[in-house]
This record gives sequence, structure tokens and C-alpha cells, in this order.
Amino acid sequence: MTPFSKLALASFILGALSFITGILAIPAIFCGHAALKNIRNSTTRIKGTDLSKAGLSMAYFALIVWSSVILFFYSLQYAHSQRMAHGFDLNRALQLRSAITSYYFEYGKYPASTEDVESIEILSNFKLMNVLMATEKKALAAQLNPKNIIFFAGKKAELSDNGKYSNGTHIDASGYANLYDSWGNYFHVKIHFDRSPQKLTPFQSSPSPSNKNSQAILVWSAGKDQISGTDDDIKSW
Repeated sequence: MTPFSKLALASFILGALSFITGILAIPAIFCGHAALKNIRNSTTRIKGTDLSKAGLSMAYFALIVWSSVILFFYSLQYAHSQRMAHGFDLNRALQLRSAITSYYFEYGKYPASTEDVESIEILSNFKLMNVLMATEKKALAAQLNPKNIIFFAGKKAELSDNGKYSNGTHIDASGYANLYDSWGNYFHVKIHFDRSPQKLTPFQSSPSPSNKNSQAILVWSAGKDQISGTDDDIKSW
């Protein structure tokens, strides 16, 4: 009686089961190739060539199917995380704009030097956040916020593995307060001091009928690419 390759049978069974459990496709492929090699190099006739090929076909097909399924769900999870990050940063941008507005109504000025210019751009670093968060450190904060009013209070930033803070506020050991977006970068703030009804956004060189803006305070995150003016920017306007 012609002997039958047990590796070929194992490859066929594992290949069939790999549609249920994708990890079984790997041993199915290993057994199938090993069976074909043994059959080819054997000095005696061994059955199982067709069974090995069938097992390999099922295993490779199941591997493709499971890889596609995993990639699909990973892309869904990634898209969800990007939407979450966008939502968090948009809320922080709006909160920061509201805090600066509240400061203006309280003190009749903005927490930045006007120096007789139409507008300025600042970052959500300690120069701004120490004032808005009324930190006990820094004489600048005490000078610009003498009533010690807390205009901005947000969640604490998260410390990533690379030692970079992101996704919230952080006050370091020296008392410096900073606000970071989801990618560990500062928010950008543009404050208009002129009274004109239409103001330029940070990415305009001249007024545009399709992009009108009347807001005096504009806040944005440069997004994941860290470049302002690109499609992934998160803007308060």
C-alpha cells in the first residue's frame, strides 16, 4: 500500500480551519511545503500531493482574507482616533479663544502686547498660558492678571514614551504652563486689534469673498503634519 503523507493531511486540515482562526494558516503553509518537499525527495511513492496543494491554497487564501480584515479594522480604528483627536483639539481651540475673550472683557485688553500693530500671532506657551491659568509663578502672570482669575482650565497633558507632552496642559517644575495639542505642539493664536469688519485669517494675504472672517481671535492647531495652512489644520473659525 502506498503510504500517505501526514504532513499533507495536516496542511489540508489546518488550511480549512484557518478560515475560522487565521493564525492556523501559518502552520498549514509550513506543513504543505514540507509535505511537497518530502514527497518530491522521497525514494518511494508517497500520496498527498493534491492534498498538500489544496491545503496551501486554502491557507494562502485565508491569510489574504484575514490580513484584509485586520487591515480594514485597523483603518477604522485609526480613522476613529483621528476624529477623536480632531474633536479634542477643536474643543481646546474654542476653549482657548473663549478664555482670551473673557480676559478681554475683564481687563479691557488682550493678554499680549499690542505695540500699535493690526494683529499678532502667539503660541499657547507659558507667555500666554501662565496669564490665563493664573499660575503662582512668573511676575508676568501677576502683572497681566492681577485679579488672579483662572480663565483657562483643561485636562492635564499626557506624557508619551519619547518624553513629549501632548493632549492637554502641563505646568513644569519651574511653574511654566503650556497647552499642547494631540501631537505635542502648541496651538497658534492670532489676535486682531483693528476694528475692521473683515479680518484676514492666518493663511490669507488679502481678503477673499469665499473666506470671510469677522473674528478678532483665531486659534488653530497645525495638525499632525505640524505645518499651518494644510488640510489637517484644526481651526476655531
